[in-house]
Amino acid sequence: MFCFFNFKNVLIEQKLGRYNPTLPLFFYIHIQKFPTIDSLRPPNYAIDGLRTTFYIADLNNFFALSKATFKITIFSVMVHRLSITIFCIFFYSNTNPTVMAQTDNDLSNTYHVVKIEPANGVTAVDWPSVKKLMTFRYHWESVEDTLVFQGTWDGIWFYFRFEVQDENILVYHSTEHKTEVAQSDRVEIFFRKDAKLNPYYCLEMDPDKRILDYATMYYRQYNKGWSWPPGHLQVDTGRLKNGYYVQGKISIASLKELDVWNNGKVQTGLYRGNCISLKDGKAELRWSCWIDPRTENPDFHVASSFGILDFMDQ
Repeated sequence: MFCFFNFKNVLIEQKLGRYNPTLPLFFYIHIQKFPTIDSLRPPNYAIDGLRTTFYIADLNNFFALSKATFKITIFSVMVHRLSITIFCIFFYSNTNPTVMAQTDNDLSNTYHVVKIEPANGVTAVDWPSVKKLMTFRYHWESVEDTLVFQGTWDGIWFYFRFEVQDENILVYHSTEHKTEVAQSDRVEIFFRKDAKLNPYYCLEMDPDKRILDYATMYYRQYNKGWSWPPGHLQVDTGRLKNGYYVQGKISIASLKELDVWNNGKVQTGLYRGNCISLKDGKAELRWSCWIDPRTENPDFHVASSFGILDFMDQ
């Protein structure tokens, strides 16, 4: 990489006294280690160890170089630091788009989980009376999704339900290991304590009642050997005329045990993996979610993909 510095009045430590103040400007190139391949060397270059300095006095003769080396003393600390800062901002914002999303912690999206009388299991919940969340989108395609989420609670259990419209349900079965859910149609719920995502907890559930549960550290440091506390999670699934549903219950005690319960508010991500093809155990998926993560590529594992479930006492 070459760095070009354009100064009108360049102060230099001359070795040969050849500085010409009448020239309108100079261009200097400071190269830490110049190529040694002969075909790449400009004529009349000078080397001083690993530090080689060239100067150009005429754009029409770009590689007219001095016969002796000299030091550039005009490097300003402020210019140097500014250059590094600009480079770092450009580099990181272009090479890792999730970095900005990770620090974006807009929790303005809230779903109110209304309390009900104690229910005798998830199937006993009067789902038609529970508020529907219907703002799911394929954000990377700017297309609406028909996914519906509902949630309620009775003080002991958090009851949830997803209804998915899907004319071509695809589920991968081979060894029946829980990771096969990742190659299937599914819905997902993530819970976290805060935007650091260290850790957060993930539930991915397919139409055949299988659960991929795991703990994660940012960024995508999966612990798929982890499981939700035993006895604190139940899931039921079934087929609909034009899709499937996933419903279940999670104990409030487990949310508190995992330290994601904050005075009745739980930072939560709601997602869908829509499997559009499945061949040799490899799925092609479209990604839908409640909150737009504002990442360049589909990515749920960032702080900006979370909203709030607000558990209401009334």
